[in-house]
Amino acid sequence: MLTEYYTTFENTYLYRAEFVSGDEYTVVYPDSMNVYRDSTLLYLPESSYQYTITMVPRLVDLRQYDQAEDMLLSYLHKSISGTREYSVLTSILAYVYQCNGNRNSARLFWLRAPYPTFRR
Repeated sequence: MLTEYYTTFENTYLYRAEFVSGDEYTVVYPDSMNVYRDSTLLYLPESSYQYTITMVPRLVDLRQYDQAEDMLLSYLHKSISGTREYSVLTSILAYVYQCNGNRNSARLFWLRAPYPTFRR
């Protein structure tokens, strides 16, 4: 439950940072987001899906694209195509490739990340 609290506030500050206008908050919101993200990471098992999708944006911020890619690909191999988890992982991987300037790989993974098919 504590990780959900931290994740909620991390996302709140992320969304505020994306839509902020004016210079006074351009640093405050991302800094607050990072505090909550780091707090979340302290309580998640490193081998978990939630840890992976929380840690990779941090690695991208640090420009550690190879490590982010490795982390996502190793978890992606455990994931099943057509699930929400698979879609989220491929979407984040496309984002990593885009940030790294690898547009062809980014396009490939954007195409692999459609909304999941819900199975019974």
